[in-house]
Amino acid sequence: MNKILTILMLLTLFSCNNIKTESSNQSKSTIINQVDSKNKFDSLINYEFGLSCGTECAVVFIVKKIESFNSASIQVNFQIEKYENYELKQTSSANYIFNYGNINTIQYINDEGKTENINTIFQGQALETFKGFGNKLFELNSK
Repeated sequence: MNKILTILMLLTLFSCNNIKTESSNQSKSTIINQVDSKNKFDSLINYEFGLSCGTECAVVFIVKKIESFNSASIQVNFQIEKYENYELKQTSSANYIFNYGNINTIQYINDEGKTENINTIFQGQALETFKGFGNKLFELNSK
């Protein structure tokens, strides 16, 4: 009877060690994936592009943070600077989600957390500029 108890205790001990090792390896893998995801977007941090908002008016979008949710969705936090007559008039921030794959949309997230497709916000060259930036994101995310 003592031999059976000893064997059961040893089996339990070794099986618990295996579970801890697997869990530890999964945690390390998650951390590595997060670091890799962050590093691939480093070249776009502080990247900026401007959009015209009329005569002597421009809005500059400056990338502050990029998060990849998965291979098809990336959220970008922009600092937004509005200039009128070459003077900075307003600074704010906003989040946009760039979706790829079957959806292929760019959405603005307002302060209440609601989303709006940028096709309803921007037109013409402004829309194309946003889409061009989205293409850069997609290229980096697919590497």
